[in-house]
Amino acid sequence: MAYNDLPDKVKGSLLDFFSVEIADKMLSGITYSILLKNQKQEAIIKSYMQLKKDIEEVDRSNAGMLRVFELCNGYIFDLSVKTTQQLALDILRSTCKQGEEVPQSDINNLNSIYEARKESLRKLAIKCFNEFNSREDKTKTSVDIDVALYSRNITPYISFMATDKKSKDKYLIKYDAFALKHTDLEELNRAYLLSKRLKVSVVKPLEVLPTRTGVLFRLTVEKLDPNMTLVR
Repeated sequence: MAYNDLPDKVKGSLLDFFSVEIADKMLSGITYSILLKNQKQEAIIKSYMQLKKDIEEVDRSNAGMLRVFELCNGYIFDLSVKTTQQLALDILRSTCKQGEEVPQSDINNLNSIYEARKESLRKLAIKCFNEFNSREDKTKTSVDIDVALYSRNITPYISFMATDKKSKDKYLIKYDAFALKHTDLEELNRAYLLSKRLKVSVVKPLEVLPTRTGVLFRLTVEKLDPNMTLVR
């Protein structure tokens, strides 16, 4: 079942989610929301979980429209790109005068999501190359990289102050950030890393960052056996 076939009430709730969490960021490749497990956001989480349930109760095949991933301290609510584009198109149509159509240039702009994703993949690939090649122990065939995926930041990094539990000293933490989903990493391997005999072999989710602008992941970048034949 397509988005347009959803009941009006469910479609309205989905449109509310899109408007609050995604609309002004979608052209940067951001089609997801991040929430922390705390009392302040408990009601919002509950409403989005209900939305997910309502979508699937209409038809189980709708499960991919809004996916939910739970982490130790929060949730990712991930709207599919196709549904994101359909919601944006609905809003564009609502702004047109009667008898008018959405300009083709506005429709074409909706594909900026894919261009933004491609650019983020390119930047993460460079990060993987550089981290692997600069490893101190050259005998190691893999290296772990901590990065923020699901970034909602305009800047290419996420930074925040943290306090040491023992010393109470404050220090700055900073992670390179990418508007990518963990499901995009297969494409990272296929399009960028495998040709360089590298591969992200392990993807470990760690936590929602306290800024709620990204999710910390640990990626293991591994050098492939030179005797291995690549099959694509």
